[in-house]
Amino acid sequence: MRIFFLAVVALAFSCTSKEEKGQTLFERNCSSCHNFRADGIGPQLGGVVEKTSTEWVKNFIKDPKSMIDAGDEHASATYSHFNTYMPGFGHLPDGDLDAIVAWLKTKPAPEKKEYKPDGTELKDPIPAKIEMSDLVVDLQLATTIPPSSNEGQKTRIVQLGYRPDTKDVFVLDLRGKLYQADHQRSAIVFRSRKRISKVYRQARARNGFGSFAFHPDFAKNGLLYTTHSEGPGSGAADFAYADSIKVMLQWVLSEWKDGKSRELFRANMVQQIHGMQEITFNPLAKPGDEDYGLLYAGIGDGGAVEIGYPFIAHNKNNIWGSILRIDPQGNDSKNGKYGIPKN
Repeated sequence: MRIFFLAVVALAFSCTSKEEKGQTLFERNCSSCHNFRADGIGPQLGGVVEKTSTEWVKNFIKDPKSMIDAGDEHASATYSHFNTYMPGFGHLPDGDLDAIVAWLKTKPAPEKKEYKPDGTELKDPIPAKIEMSDLVVDLQLATTIPPSSNEGQKTRIVQLGYRPDTKDVFVLDLRGKLYQADHQRSAIVFRSRKRISKVYRQARARNGFGSFAFHPDFAKNGLLYTTHSEGPGSGAADFAYADSIKVMLQWVLSEWKDGKSRELFRANMVQQIHGMQEITFNPLAKPGDEDYGLLYAGIGDGGAVEIGYPFIAHNKNNIWGSILRIDPQGNDSKNGKYGIPKN
């Protein structure tokens, strides 16, 4: 009897662990495009295994383009609706694919909501068609940014900015490199992985080295500001939500001077999408203006709304889903690392 009990416990633990592993893999590889409630960048996946089969789902994850090109009915219908190819995950071993399918099986199809028109809808909101212009834009090559790695990873350019005093142009690769562009060539001036030991970057997701901003007085103070993502629990979060909701990663705002960093704040995020990306100073503010030297930071909802936690972002007391404006040289914030503008 004891052996039977232990076997049942072991089996239950194995099943639970497999689903948990699948959830982790889904969150890392799939959640930026898919959820279980409504279509987004890709289709919602509630009930997808029941609609197709375990093997179909595994094959589609491995190589969706081949299935679409081969004329598979369900794959072709999905492509026709979303008009884009999902990237293949052929590098995932069968054990990982089985775990993802196990997790998908726990997610039923969402309840369908029927839309009933009431006659007040606009059949065509833009009845007058836009005419072609005779304007011609002359494009000239400015610079070329190399692949992100020696393995040929495609460069993911997420920001183009400039140094305020010299007007030198800088280009940011999400995968961790800041380039200075000059005369059709580019040179690396900052590598996040060499300077930030905990930087978190997941393939195909919108995290890594998020943004940069030179202080308007950079020529005098040498201050550079950056955002980057780190794994969950990498540090004490200045902005957090209920601990019953899982933390996928953290976004960090840092100040750099002479190669050394100072953390201003970090925020927990529910998912990999919609993090803390762009930061900037008001380019129109001049010395003496109230806005001069104040840093703006765009804080996404972290995917909270999409996966069923809208109250995280839809709350004026929370930072998610908002734009912050801080004084990076002040110290009257709760953590004492930045200032709150008086106005």
